[in-house]
Amino acid sequence: MSGVGKGIASASIGKILQSRGFEVTALKIDPYVNVDAGTMNPTEHGEVFVLDDGTECDQDMGNYERFLGRDLSGANYMTTGASIKRSLSASGGWNTAANAWKWCPTSRLR
Repeated sequence: MSGVGKGIASASIGKILQSRGFEVTALKIDPYVNVDAGTMNPTEHGEVFVLDDGTECDQDMGNYERFLGRDLSGANYMTTGASIKRSLSASGGWNTAANAWKWCPTSRLR
């Protein structure tokens, strides 16, 4: 579903809500196992947008910043890989309580 305009649509809806008096922010969650967008293939994923705090993220984050008129940070962006990395760091890695983790990548739905 990449490139079909979900980010622009989300940013536009956010702007409409802002115009109605709501406070709006954006949160982007990418399903990729990469830790950040800087390690993704740009021909498949698109170019990287860099936030003021140095977070390398999806271009949608730039649209959110422009449409909503606010600066976003790394707290507004995450990937599955970053989430796994944080969880493993917090639990001490694979050698401790993380032994209940199961990682089963597959390229097809069952």
